Amino acid sequence: IEVLDVGLGLGYNALTTIDAWVSNGTKCDLRIISLEKDSFLVGQIVGGDAPWMRGWSDGWRRFSRFLRPVKGGYKALWRSPTGALLTWVVMEGNAQDIAWDSEVDRGINYVWQDAFSPSKNPELWGYEWFSRLRDNASPTGMTLMSYSVARGVRDSLLSAGYHVEKINAYGAKRHWLKSLYQKN
Repeated sequence: IEVLDVGLGLGYNALTTIDAWVSNGTKCDLRIISLEKDSFLVGQIVGGDAPWMRGWSDGWRRFSRFLRPVKGGYKALWRSPTGALLTWVVMEGNAQDIAWDSEVDRGINYVWQDAFSPSKNPELWGYEWFSRLRDNASPTGMTLMSYSVARGVRDSLLSAGYHVEKINAYGAKRHWLKSLYQKN
């Protein structure tokens, strides 16, 4: 399973994915490529002791501390009790400018699109960006999840060849966007 985590932020999407993977006892490998522009946030996650981490589980702290410096960011390798391999790559910089595509192994299965907001980062919510994601999809297709249901985002996804659906969310957010791309 390959996941592209666009906008690592406080780490919740990546760490929830790792937690679910471990909890399910899966035997398949998991590769997460997290992109983050704010190197200060990345440093706090790697350190594992920022004030906003107080509610984190021991597992989340442990996984964040597995990250080791590599050129352009950090990388963690960990074997689960089933023998499956977790590879977590955190790349620092503007997502459009860094060569995250080079870290894609067999193709992206899932995208957690959390690039702040369409108004603050419009370049990560348009046709060109969604086309780049599409071009790196796994042979079986790709699912993109986002909190943004803005009309412009939906239109960009549709133009790039995705099937788009608003789904019910929980908490304060009423809807999320679930977008599917299937290769022909």
